Amino acid sequence: MEGALRRFLHDAQKIAILTIGNILRGDDAAGILVGKKIMNKINADVYIAETAPESYIVKLIDKQYSHVIIIDAAFSTERKPGEIFIVDPEKLSEGLITSHSIPVTLITEILRLHGIRSIIIGITPKNTELTEGISKEVKDAVDKLAEILIKTIPKNNTYQSLKFLPPLLWGANINQKKDSIMDDEPQNH
Repeated sequence: MEGALRRFLHDAQKIAILTIGNILRGDDAAGILVGKKIMNKINADVYIAETAPESYIVKLIDKQYSHVIIIDAAFSTERKPGEIFIVDPEKLSEGLITSHSIPVTLITEILRLHGIRSIIIGITPKNTELTEGISKEVKDAVDKLAEILIKTIPKNNTYQSLKFLPPLLWGANINQKKDSIMDDEPQNH
């Protein structure tokens, strides 16, 4: 996961993280919880979009982000609850389904048309029924993903200083299977 994130961000100039979810639908809160854990701890602007990610499209374009990471609970036909996975928006044929009114793929396509690179990080939910609280599997995944993001995009370092390092120095494991690649103001930075 870290290696895939570093590859995606290798030429990043300005990073935004858009977290999506619904705290009243159990594990669907995963994206929001990750956003709250990383806020003010990473060198990126964090937007807690809840169930209206489309409301942030113009802001992401106007603020001229080079890279956007979208985090959401996402059903995948091939993954277990609590599994974290990266999806390259151009390769969304793996059965990714989110529970929001606008497809995340539409957001990534609009960003792409404006020269903004994006990826989706999904956490497979166990339960999205009307309930507050999340499953142990998803709580563990939220904690793990927050830790990875804090380590990969440290607050005390400009990301540009990492772009010249060869991938092996980023912590990428060459033997590892390669992953496919609201408030008005950001709540970070």
